[in-house]
Amino acid sequence: MRLLILILIVGVLTGCASESAKPRFEGPYAFASRHSTNKAQELNDAASMVVYYPSADGGATVDPAAVPCPVIIFAPGLTLSPRFYLSYAEQLASWGYIVHLAHYKGVNNLNSVADVKTHLDLFLDQNDAPTGLFSGTMDKDRIGVAGHSMGAKYSVMVCMEDDRFKTAVTMEAVDGAAGVMSPKPFAPAISPERMNEVDEPILYMGGEFTSFFAPTGENFQAFFAQSESPAQMVRILDADHASFHDYQLGVWVEMLHLLMGGHKTNDLQTRNIATQYMVAWFKVYLEGDESFRTYLTGDVAQADVAAGLLEISTKGL
Repeated sequence: MRLLILILIVGVLTGCASESAKPRFEGPYAFASRHSTNKAQELNDAASMVVYYPSADGGATVDPAAVPCPVIIFAPGLTLSPRFYLSYAEQLASWGYIVHLAHYKGVNNLNSVADVKTHLDLFLDQNDAPTGLFSGTMDKDRIGVAGHSMGAKYSVMVCMEDDRFKTAVTMEAVDGAAGVMSPKPFAPAISPERMNEVDEPILYMGGEFTSFFAPTGENFQAFFAQSESPAQMVRILDADHASFHDYQLGVWVEMLHLLMGGHKTNDLQTRNIATQYMVAWFKVYLEGDESFRTYLTGDVAQADVAAGLLEISTKGL
């Protein structure tokens, strides 16, 4: 019950959010987006969705120079709208990716994970259709998943359950129900219980500060510690759970966040770093472009470490 009340408070108060400066790690393509509020019959809790894609003609077509495009399914945090994460989709689309974000409204982890997989089914149907905006535009052998908070947990779970997802990028993954209650049938614990099922390379990003929303033992560091797959952890300093949102939280939500253990942080710097690592990870582990490894563990990454911006740990890379 406490979790549901908290979700309702956050959902109401985020209406007073204002857009913050956008991170920049831009690729060579212009991009466009398509929004939809249609709810497919096959879905459990997902509703509104948005797709970003490379386009040189204002969105009328997918840029032929980028085709076939790798595909990314992005899962927002618990009950959050895609609008909190659009800059990540913009940056990925500028590098030639087709990116799908949806609003997973419910608190049932199993339903949301099923919806992520169903969204991929429905999305690939558009690729296989004889006509349409996305007909013949997707690289079905290069599919990744990304997410923040509980959406990061969903990203790990779909890698366990669906071999079409080749790799994942996670931000502030949390295993429990936002620190409020013990695991339930609709919100099962997966770390360490199921981490041996993960074979795909996964990037775990998170902030320096733990909080009510991602407590110690339930956060990205716990996921990385239990990971048996090739994995990397990036701990971004001067950052916490809310630093990864595109929108500055409204004053009342910010107050709630601070009361729950949050900190005043450098959010734009956090999102710049997260965007850089997200793009670079997919370039290396979806596309095999080793030139981007400098941003993950090479000279650029080490310069960030030396500058006191972040800490890096790896397994099996």
